[in-house]
Formats: sequence, structure tokens, C-alpha cells
Amino acid sequence: MSQPAQPKRKIVTVVGSINLDLVVQTRFLPKPGQTILGTTLERIPGGKGANQAVAASRLGSVVRMIGRLGDDAASQILRQQLEANGVDTGDIPETHGVTSGTAIIVVEETGQNTIIVVPGANAQLTCEDIRMAERGIATSDLLLVQLETPQETIASALRVARENKVFSVLNAAPLPENIEIELGLADLLCVNETEAAHLVEFPIHSAEDALRAAKELRCKGALRIVITLGAMGAVGLDVDGHSHHAPAFPVKAVDATAAGDAFVATLGLALVQGATLPEAMMRGNAAGAVAASRLGAQPSLPTLEELEKMLAGV
Repeated sequence: MSQPAQPKRKIVTVVGSINLDLVVQTRFLPKPGQTILGTTLERIPGGKGANQAVAASRLGSVVRMIGRLGDDAASQILRQQLEANGVDTGDIPETHGVTSGTAIIVVEETGQNTIIVVPGANAQLTCEDIRMAERGIATSDLLLVQLETPQETIASALRVARENKVFSVLNAAPLPENIEIELGLADLLCVNETEAAHLVEFPIHSAEDALRAAKELRCKGALRIVITLGAMGAVGLDVDGHSHHAPAFPVKAVDATAAGDAFVATLGLALVQGATLPEAMMRGNAAGAVAASRLGAQPSLPTLEELEKMLAGV
């Protein structure tokens, strides 16, 4: 008897940042002008782009990444970490005379954090880099992009995806003072409540506020919108106008650093695998919960088995 065919692995391309995270743990976050003592300092591979690439790979995808590294010692560490997680780094050149991206992250006991990103080589990612890697984007099932690299470069990648009918997710984070990308270039816009509030210019304190914001973002051109709300879960507005709320998975938060990246990668992958928006949001919430329960960015990202256990309540 023949064995049933295994489902084809989805091909994911990520365009974005690669950082070395300097993570300091403290009892509480310092106030302006205040000096406090940290308890630990760790150097952990991160960057929103790299995090999402690793997250998608751990969930069983074929992943390639388009980004830039510097010519410093961190470059080799970051490239090796991506490759160790199955990410194709053939479209990640080194930029001479520039350091790799760096993030300084302070994490307090509750898991809340503050992050300062020094772009380094990430700022050198250009539209020419996208042109050189165009075939890779065009033959993908999913494109994931964020905003830790130049906006014109991200817009260029989204246009390639649109021209080749590749499903794209714009994670508009970190949100710049002025967003220049046409929101409708992406098939799905994903932001957290702070980013959404900035885009719509009113505060978001509840799922109802988030739904109102999603409708406003639809008026601004976004096609499908998901707004993450931390402990309140996530709210989505689908292309047909139907809204959805997916509750969060309760966990003891240790470090929220890559929870959003786990959510975005899992959400996008689930959608191209055929899940409905509510199903994809639930899977995203589960992945984010796993990531928030562990320290660090890439080390916290769940495998497919860990994701399924969280969904099953194991």
C-alpha cells in the first residue's frame, strides 16, 4: 500500500534586520536619569527579520533571508545562528566598514522590556539587493517584512511579491514617525496596539478599540489587518469585513522580546497553509505565548511540536 503524500513545505522569504541583542535583566526598568543594577548580561542573536526567519524555519518551512551584516565579529555569529536554524543566508552580503545591527534590550522581572536598536548594516539594505534576489521572492509562498530596514527597500520587496502573487505580511514595526509605504501593498498588515494607536491617532485600551482601529486602517488602504494586544490576545479584520478576536494563552511572562515575531511568522505561515484568519491568529497567539515564557529572542522561538502542545494545552 502506498504511503500518503506528505504536504509540500511552504517556501518563505524574509526581508529584514539581523541584530546581535545585548540583553540586560533587571528587577525593574529604570526611570529617566536613574541608574540601577542589572542582574545578567547576555549576547543573543536577534533582529525582527532574523527572528521571523528562524520562527518560520522551526515551524517546518523552507526559509531564505534577504538582509545585510557588517564585517565585524558579530557577523559570523549571526550568520552561523541563521544557518544552524535552517535559514538560507545566500542573499545576506557583508557590508565593509560597517558594524552589524545591535539592539540593547532591558528586561524587568515581569517580562516587560525596553529596546534601543542601532541599525548598522541593516540601514544599508537597498532596492538593488531586492532586485538581485527577485527570483527568490517571486518563487515563494510567503513574504515577511518589517521596518528595521529602509522603507523604500521594503516597498520594493512588497511590489515584487504583489507582481508575482506571493502572499505578503507587513509587520509595521518598529513604526517610524512617518510611514511612507502604501499599506495596501501588503496582503496583511500586522501591528501591536501601540503601533496601531500611532497610525490611527487614538488610544487603544480594549479589543473594541482595536476593532475600531482596524476599520480605520482599512480606510487608510490596508486590505487585511491584525492588531496584537498582549494579554488581551489579538483582533483581526478580514478582507470580507468580518472581525475576529483570538484570546491570549496565559503564561508566566519571562521576556516579551520576540513574542511579536513568533506571532507574525506563525500567522503568515498558517494563512498560506490554508487556515482561516481566526485559526491563524490562534496559532500566532500560541507561538507568542511560548516565546514570551522564555528569555531571549531566537532561543525562545517555538518548534512545531512546542506550538502544537501549547495549542493543546499540554
